[in-house]
Amino acid sequence: RVGLFATNRPEWHTADFAATGAGGITVPVYFNESPDRMTYILNHAGAKVVVVCGAPQLQKLLACRSRLPELEHIIVADAGDDVPTECLRYETLIASAGGAVVYVQVDRTAAPTRNGAAPRDVAGLVKRAREYGLDVRGLMTVAPNNIRGAREAFHTTSDLADELGLVERSMGMSDDLEIACEFGSTEVRVGRALFGPRTGT
Repeated sequence: RVGLFATNRPEWHTADFAATGAGGITVPVYFNESPDRMTYILNHAGAKVVVVCGAPQLQKLLACRSRLPELEHIIVADAGDDVPTECLRYETLIASAGGAVVYVQVDRTAAPTRNGAAPRDVAGLVKRAREYGLDVRGLMTVAPNNIRGAREAFHTTSDLADELGLVERSMGMSDDLEIACEFGSTEVRVGRALFGPRTGT
């Protein structure tokens, strides 16, 4: 479990993508949450790591650190120079992955089981990722399960990729790959078409 304690900012999304991509479960904590409620949320979830952004949020977390016995690591972004040595700086962590190839996911479904950045936030997220030395290769999206929604999702994602100078567009699955290709998809995911429906968990 990875706690996310920050306002709505690029580092929040990056940490969310990284944690879920690695098979973890994120535990969002409202940026202005009280120390008592934050302590309860993190302890109840069994969070081992917390990503915290901003000096005010860091101070709140440190004030209740002694009441978080399961917490093993604190990753800190944009909290100034006064960061305890027990904390790992977010910038240091990102820099250690220098040159890693990444895609930014665009959320066009608003479904709770999907992740991604809203279209309006994509440019800022790409900019921040590049500042940290990541090789942003392209954008990816999963479309709503209807033709109109799919066309809108692929059109939006393709236009964003053009605006940001990104070549790759990972768009389209077994049910909508033809539409995705109309809008310039360079990668499709067609496992179900090739191997049939998933079975089990």
